[in-house]
Amino acid sequence: NIIAISGSNYTSILQIQNNVWTSIRESNVLYNVTLTGDGNTGVGIYSNKVYIWNNILTGGNIELFLEDSTYRFDTVSISRDGNHIICGSKRTFVYTSGYPGFVRVFEKINNIWSQKGSDIPGRAADYIGAQFGARVGITDDGNRIVGCAPYGRRQDGDPTVNSGWVSYGYAEVYEYDGSSWNQLG
Repeated sequence: NIIAISGSNYTSILQIQNNVWTSIRESNVLYNVTLTGDGNTGVGIYSNKVYIWNNILTGGNIELFLEDSTYRFDTVSISRDGNHIICGSKRTFVYTSGYPGFVRVFEKINNIWSQKGSDIPGRAADYIGAQFGARVGITDDGNRIVGCAPYGRRQDGDPTVNSGWVSYGYAEVYEYDGSSWNQLG
């Protein structure tokens, strides 16, 4: 019954009332906002930082969740129960391979957020400039995630016939085994 609609510099939280969608909250700061199942908590991006938007239904307060001076975060998602957050940084630069990107997952236990497993890097060696983490998703329980890399180029075929570079994107699904993320498929 509650959704978030985000543009490049705003977010509207809408609720359906009597078959009509009504705006109940707006932010001209956060973008790329996703909501928990009950719609009362969201996460979003502003100025390369990740923020949590708490108590949306009763007025809301926005708190800084993650700021990393080394990385720029571009996309974020929160699990249905609100206890897991996934962040993508598609513009992480590696000199030899452009922007492979990475994703990072957090888990809330006893009201304390901590990183869940290690960062999952994009495939720098195989896909030049892939920007893994451009889109991310997380399951309801936070134990499966997906990261997408829409822009990669990979050397394929016979380089004597053509340039050998072909544009590819890819998506990878990972499952958490209690200590680390393992790629599926």
